Amino acid sequence: MMLRNTLKYLVLFVAALVVMPSLAQKTFTLVIDAGHGGKDAGAVGAISYEKNINLRIALALGNLVERNCPDVHVIYTRKTDVFIPLGDRPHIANKAKADLFISVHTNSAGSNHTAHGVETYTLSLEKMNTNFEIAKRENSVITYESDYRTRYEGFDPNSPESYVIFQFMQNNYMRQSVELAQYIQHQYAGSGRKNKGVKQANLLVLRNTSMPAVLTEVGFITHPDEERFLNSEVGVQTIATCIFNGFLAYRKAHGARHLPAPLRVTPSAEAAAPAPQAESQAEDAMAKSQQPVSESRKQSDKPVVTYRVQFSMGARAVNPTEARFNGFPKVSSVRTGNVYKHYMGDFATHAEARAALRKIRETYSDAFIVKFQDGERVQ
Repeated sequence: MMLRNTLKYLVLFVAALVVMPSLAQKTFTLVIDAGHGGKDAGAVGAISYEKNINLRIALALGNLVERNCPDVHVIYTRKTDVFIPLGDRPHIANKAKADLFISVHTNSAGSNHTAHGVETYTLSLEKMNTNFEIAKRENSVITYESDYRTRYEGFDPNSPESYVIFQFMQNNYMRQSVELAQYIQHQYAGSGRKNKGVKQANLLVLRNTSMPAVLTEVGFITHPDEERFLNSEVGVQTIATCIFNGFLAYRKAHGARHLPAPLRVTPSAEAAAPAPQAESQAEDAMAKSQQPVSESRKQSDKPVVTYRVQFSMGARAVNPTEARFNGFPKVSSVRTGNVYKHYMGDFATHAEARAALRKIRETYSDAFIVKFQDGERVQ
């Protein structure tokens, strides 16, 4: 009897050792959506189709996550050149009870061959005409579905009036979506890409997701240099790494532990944007000639240039009297569209801002310096 009991407990113990690691390995679910596909080519460039660029980057991103984050379960809306109805993409994420949804797209400016850079979108319904052309182009994929008027309740992607049928289902996830978008854009900028910022638009692919969700436009297929970059292996890996590092920063900010170190991205001339180091050196040179802001200068005709450290973004303004800001320079919030950008300090020189940045990054690792002129942010 004793031997039988001993064997029974030994079997249970071994079974627990097998089952417990499998339960622990997959605790966070990320859905990666490669926009367009199959009969829907998306935007068309001189040498490529958007659908193929999106897929290569989505697969590269997923590979980085799978190799470096064993606790993350990656789900792809597509892994081949197939057509996935727009409404099915968020459904895949909802069914999987995903924690994050990232949709990869490539931008287009029609006959404008000079527009370039990267931007990341979250869902917004408050300004119906804001970024309408982007929303119209990305939402037009539903016309490939024969029953789209029934399936999407009479929604017409070309009519601004149709957007009033939206219900803002992402209220609970607005702040997280904006944070994720900010982290991704910050990584893009660090790699030398032109940062076109975090924006909001009425995008159907984000409409019904029940988790934080973003759509990132990785570059312009209509810009010759940028199209070549997007189709190169260097370009694909650079973009995928930027999104991956933004994903890591988001998870760190939300309490994830045992994260891998961010992957190194070497700024490339192919990115069609000035390298951050050159931009920083130019600002340093200008900062040396700057004097502390005085009342006499404020009253002069010269523009007043100051520098602040942006440490986060959110759906609400922060309270500068909160205990967590003790010991930090002046805290302020500035509303831009539906988003509040949160700053520390108001420094007369770039050098002063950089000195403060070192301390601020001990708590807010993705903080960065922004320039203001006469109280208005300079892009």
